[in-house]
Amino acid sequence: MSLRLQYSLWALVLLRLLVPVSFGSTGFSVMNMLPENPAEAVLSAALSVGVPHDAYTLTEGTIATPEENTAAGVQNETPRCNEGAVTDVEAHVMDWGTIALAVWFTGIAVVGLFLLIFNLRFAARIKKTRRVMNAGEYKLPVYVTNAVDTPCLFGLFHPAIYVTDEAAENEVKLHHALEHEATHFRHGDHIWSILRGVCLALHWYNPLVWWAAVISRRDAELACDEDTIRRIGEGERAEYGRTLIGMTCQKRTALLLAATTMTGSRSSI
Repeated sequence: MSLRLQYSLWALVLLRLLVPVSFGSTGFSVMNMLPENPAEAVLSAALSVGVPHDAYTLTEGTIATPEENTAAGVQNETPRCNEGAVTDVEAHVMDWGTIALAVWFTGIAVVGLFLLIFNLRFAARIKKTRRVMNAGEYKLPVYVTNAVDTPCLFGLFHPAIYVTDEAAENEVKLHHALEHEATHFRHGDHIWSILRGVCLALHWYNPLVWWAAVISRRDAELACDEDTIRRIGEGERAEYGRTLIGMTCQKRTALLLAATTMTGSRSSI
């Protein structure tokens, strides 16, 4: 299986996380932690625990016939549940449901705020220091900035390539960096990175989603490398690998940052 195809399979995971529709009975949600009918479930458990064993154990000779009950003045009435108790249980369960929703929405707000702050600060920093670079063969604008540690693609509505001073001073490194980030653009990774952040905000409570975000970003880089080598030719594979090793960012980039940086590890290269 090609790395591009492997990476594209993450679209199914993304769709499942973003579309609030259950396609089966295995979907995980905050509200799935509650019973389908919470009030009845809690009430049933309370009644089953509160009834002594000898209250429903009958022995031979203790069962009265309807005629005997009538003679004894016993009325055949259907037992009624205490309506006040049911109301109290329902109110208690609804309180827990409200609390769960409040916690979930609070988490979404916090992670969403971090997502916004990270990207606004990053955008402000690179705009203050960027310098226009002439790269005629590329449709995207290219800038040189010392505000990034590695070449990257950033921007949703006006995406642009940002390269380091080191890359700008070396023709071979610059060529490889521009091809790498242009491939990210063709893959739409600047959009996927934002959607990845939205998934993290919606599912902040699920560690599997955070793990999936890390793996999907790694697969994005591997798919990008595979496509870049295919475009520049197998003859440049070794030189391209040396460029990646020399320019790979040693610091981990925040998952909420919507920039496609060269974050692959040396071992994966």
